[in-house]
Amino acid sequence: MSYPYSPDGSQSDPTSSTYGSEAGRPMPAPSGSGAGSPQDSVHSPGFSFDPGYSGYAGDDSAQGVRPGSSGSAPYGSPGGGGVSGFGPTGPVDTSERSMAMLAHLSMIIGMLLSAGWLTFVGPLVLWFVYKDRSPFVRQASAGAFNFSLAASVAAIVAWLLLLTIIGIPVAIIIFIAVAVVTILFPILGAMKANGGEPYRYPFQIPVLT
Repeated sequence: MSYPYSPDGSQSDPTSSTYGSEAGRPMPAPSGSGAGSPQDSVHSPGFSFDPGYSGYAGDDSAQGVRPGSSGSAPYGSPGGGGVSGFGPTGPVDTSERSMAMLAHLSMIIGMLLSAGWLTFVGPLVLWFVYKDRSPFVRQASAGAFNFSLAASVAAIVAWLLLLTIIGIPVAIIIFIAVAVVTILFPILGAMKANGGEPYRYPFQIPVLT
């Protein structure tokens, strides 16, 4: 088989590394040779070129990862926004978890400051502040408020029974039960909120959502 002649008059093997070069120097590829076709790929130190998607080595684009694709860092992962846990509609950040914990624990604070009559004030305030800003805090404060209403109704029934001689033992039992659940359930809710999880109170009067 015969090969094309090089400039010095000798035949060159097209499979050799010096084919199409002069004095061992690579010559530019002829126009129309198909450069830039999907089969071609250029690689040089620190730079990677892909006909479909390009970028610098070390960058997500250089690895063929497009923004928003599964290869990018997910929301909620380290370096993905400082998010931990998932609320009713999505990831929950640290400030939301703190406010949700406060919504639960504010019932205990209100009980201690008002002898059990103003347990609903803290959750109601946080519900008004965060109802349009954070679904997670809204759910926590609404649940705490609805539960505090149920506890308040039970306390009122206990006070009414306390006025009768027959109902005094029942009133005492109701008072003790209300005090226990008003401390226990908010603590459980705060623990759930700290982990970024929603908490549903077992007894509620559904007023807020």
